[in-house]
Amino acid sequence: MSHLYDAILIPYDQLKAGDMSQLASEILANYSFTKVFNMLGGIIAWIDANYPIYTTFHHVTVDKIEEGTLLQIEPLIKSNYVSCAE
Repeated sequence: MSHLYDAILIPYDQLKAGDMSQLASEILANYSFTKVFNMLGGIIAWIDANYPIYTTFHHVTVDKIEEGTLLQIEPLIKSNYVSCAE
């Protein structure tokens, strides 16, 4: 999962469009987390607005397709993984 530069990343699967992140934000705020933000439209809206993505642990591919935006995120450890058996 990608995140904003200098942000603390708390990964939560299935939050790409921002729908479930509202609930996740409320839960964090209820547990006294501060500086909790819900990005309306999620990372897809961020990408569609041509804002930058910074990531050190993932390879991010963004493609504009007829249906909208296709976002693929792969952990770098998977793409650079070499088995000991090889």
